[in-house]
Amino acid sequence: MCYRYGWYHFVSAVVLLSLVCLWQVNAQTNEDKLVVIGTEKLADSALSASIVRYYEAERQRDWSTTYKARPSGYQKLVPFETYKKEMEQGIADWKLKKIEILESSQLKNGDTAVKIRFHDEFGPQAAQFYFEGRVTQGVNTRTETTVWKQADSGWQCVDAAGRGHFPLNGRMVYD
Repeated sequence: MCYRYGWYHFVSAVVLLSLVCLWQVNAQTNEDKLVVIGTEKLADSALSASIVRYYEAERQRDWSTTYKARPSGYQKLVPFETYKKEMEQGIADWKLKKIEILESSQLKNGDTAVKIRFHDEFGPQAAQFYFEGRVTQGVNTRTETTVWKQADSGWQCVDAAGRGHFPLNGRMVYD
């Protein structure tokens, strides 16, 4: 009887430890994911996927992906190394946590304007620079209109919204 009881506790402990490890991995994975709300408000699932891919890449500092999502005219005007340097400076001490797609509308030229509410977490360095030390850290919520155009290669980001700390995210050139 004692032998069975000991074995039962050993197996229970292994199962419990496995569940705790799995929970920690999932918690870390979810922390690294962008929270996206409102994709159902977009009629085009490819546009929705492009928006999520763009901002997830921005969150992960994958500048190659965000740069490739911009129109060719933008890429001709802004060299990749300049783009990467400016984006790195713009993201210093900021972390995009969540986007909420609020609405979209068709522009006269056929592009699509998508209003998005951005939730950025910022640390002490950004607080000092952008908020003159009035706050030490926190979350900045900002609603901006982004612009997307459909091309042969899929949806391209004409204007990704600067949010006050990404000077190269705005519309710079129009193809």
